[in-house]
Amino acid sequence: MRDHQPTHLDPRAPLVLDTKDLPRTPGAMRTLQRVVPAPASLGLELIGVAEGEPVSLDLRLESVSEGVLVSARAKAPLHGECGRCLREIDETLDVEFQQLYAYEDSTTDTTTDDDEVGRMYGDLIDLEPELRDAVVLALPLTLPVAVLTADGIGEVTWSQGIAFGYLAICTMYLGFFAWYAAMARDGVARMGQVQLMQPVLTLGWSAVLLGEEVTLLAVCVALAVLATVVWTQRARVSRGPRHAADEPAGERAAVRAGRE
Repeated sequence: MRDHQPTHLDPRAPLVLDTKDLPRTPGAMRTLQRVVPAPASLGLELIGVAEGEPVSLDLRLESVSEGVLVSARAKAPLHGECGRCLREIDETLDVEFQQLYAYEDSTTDTTTDDDEVGRMYGDLIDLEPELRDAVVLALPLTLPVAVLTADGIGEVTWSQGIAFGYLAICTMYLGFFAWYAAMARDGVARMGQVQLMQPVLTLGWSAVLLGEEVTLLAVCVALAVLATVVWTQRARVSRGPRHAADEPAGERAAVRAGRE
């Protein structure tokens, strides 16, 4: 295992814990609560906890043979935009995480990688990496998480639900049956060129159905794409007559044997 380089931690930092009051006898435990300002970039670009927002921490520190086991629960205001329905989110994020922080020079410290367990630096513990991981994993960015956590699921209209169902069932599922059948019939090369027409059709239907503005440049590019597709579909590889001298000897022998 590689050596772990010591990191200087500021004991006054909000997310640094000082365990000097915790005995290193296995089973020793203490709890504490604190409210700290959220560090910068706690979350993702789409959604997260704004810098400086209050983060409420409920912590339990327990001494074990190889280090300190920290069990934490964090609550913080969450701001952003839902990755499923794009609605504004202003909620309270409630996450829990648990991490073992190995004592310096312990067996766990010297035989494990940095990403397996946390590390203590003297009596200090840095909670920020584990808090960031827990927050990012709890963000409602995917459909299953959003459905389970969203309070406004009833706000989805029938038309929105039908549109979502059409895209999921017809376009993303049933449509592939026709697509693969066409590739099996006409070949991958030919159908691959036809697929280039999709952006052109999308542009046209968006103008007809959604009233999108289509610029002259977009029309010119669409016509160029269509011309390319038509040209490649009509192109043929010409073959001249095959001379006997160009035929392999084995093939000529097989032809003669057939004639005889």
